[in-house]
Amino acid sequence: LEPLSGAGLIGLKNLGNTCYLASVMQVMFSIHEFARRYNNDEVALQVRSMSQDVTADGIFQLCKLGNGLLTDRYAIVDPQNALEHPVPNVEWVEPRSFKHVIGSGHPEFSSAGQQDAAEFFQYFLDWLERQERSNIIVQTLKPLADIFAFTTQRRLQCHQSNKVSYSKSLHNVLTIPIPVELADNASEVDRASKKPRMEGDQEEAEVLPKVSIESCLQRFFAPSELSDFTSPATGIKGKATISQRLVTFPKYLPIVLSRYVLGEDWTPKKILAEVPFPDVIDLSSFQVAEGLQEGEQELEDAAPKQEAPAAPSPDEAIVAQVAAMGFSENAAKRAAIAVSNAGSEQAMEWLFGHLEDADINDPPVPPAAGSAAGGSKPTASADGMAMLSAMGFDGSKAEFALLKFSNNVEQAADWLFSAGDAGIEAAIAEAKAAEQKGNSSGDVELKGQADFDGTYELFALVSHLGRNTSSGHYVCHIKKDGRWVIFNDRKVALSSSPPKDVAYMAFYKARQHRPEQA
Repeated sequence: LEPLSGAGLIGLKNLGNTCYLASVMQVMFSIHEFARRYNNDEVALQVRSMSQDVTADGIFQLCKLGNGLLTDRYAIVDPQNALEHPVPNVEWVEPRSFKHVIGSGHPEFSSAGQQDAAEFFQYFLDWLERQERSNIIVQTLKPLADIFAFTTQRRLQCHQSNKVSYSKSLHNVLTIPIPVELADNASEVDRASKKPRMEGDQEEAEVLPKVSIESCLQRFFAPSELSDFTSPATGIKGKATISQRLVTFPKYLPIVLSRYVLGEDWTPKKILAEVPFPDVIDLSSFQVAEGLQEGEQELEDAAPKQEAPAAPSPDEAIVAQVAAMGFSENAAKRAAIAVSNAGSEQAMEWLFGHLEDADINDPPVPPAAGSAAGGSKPTASADGMAMLSAMGFDGSKAEFALLKFSNNVEQAADWLFSAGDAGIEAAIAEAKAAEQKGNSSGDVELKGQADFDGTYELFALVSHLGRNTSSGHYVCHIKKDGRWVIFNDRKVALSSSPPKDVAYMAFYKARQHRPEQA
């Protein structure tokens, strides 16, 4: 490999399992909008003059990191052309202050352990949005995370009435499955798995399934059927079909392959398969117009609203036991009601997951009339809470997942493992924000561009080397001036063959607007 150095070709020192951070941040600073805002001396100077402590200021630390990566301050390089004249000695940046600031208060990203790059990417975008919103120097600018934002639309069709309902949601990553059963070389993989192994046989190269990105996208956007759906129009159980499509496109599209799944032994496992990311991808066939289409009828709740039952009474014995642990009586009552008086242990588990709730010490609020079918708010099952707690998930996350999947423990656990902490926290935050604003899913603000033509060009890859989800190593490849460059912590070099078929994350840039919009 030919080593490189120069502005935009500076490595990041590994501080101990920080390769996930290094890979993501190299990709971020390769994006024009990001580099323009945070490799900016004027912004850095203004933030420095306004900040009481620049060592803890996220925006200042971003500017500092950008200056290190995007200038030749730390490079030994021929100033004429870094790509054409590589040099043997390369300097690097040590992102210790940035790691400390962005990881502060987060149980995983503040630790020295290996973390998931996709989780960190989503956490970084959430963190960046909070930093920009609270910083007087950049808070008037458009949130930079919006360059990744796009809107999807979920369509549900009731088979009994043929009516449909729509709901929208915001995303910053397109996470797609790997349908191994649709591998192009499925028969070859099957033969290799059944081939008998004799003692002394020479080790053969493993035959990995080869799945096209088209198969992954088709599986993700394929309609699914609900067989036990209670129609709001008729009140009778029957079937319904759910499908999902894109309403808008982002300027920059991160695609993450679901390489990590929950195994039969309830532990995360990595799917070893080759999924080649193409240089150009076309998503135009997966876009639809927003809302009801011509000839469709909206599925509305025709059932009469029912009066809410009286507020459930907390078990006095449970309240007494929880209060004896030092919690307020109101907090103990809320906990008992939340777990349907299942027991003091379950109430304590729920309480530990809700200690930061602003209303935790307020008197329990009776359910609003007609707030749900039967008038009561759904609750997480006590058994499900106990099982997810035994897997290591705290109360609030376990409760959210169980409610999200109607107390299906297996689906809830699978989602918790695949979404990761950053994804879970983002989903909880989004749900709380919608609840506080009284939003229905149909009121989601559209983000992204509807006038992009849906074609994207590949410009970066993040790859995970290794078979274990909690170990291994991350590297990234970025296309610069038409040539691929590998960033392996502090090492930067030309790459003749980027690993497009085994990458974990791929970053695409929108190619152009629709011709009529140009």
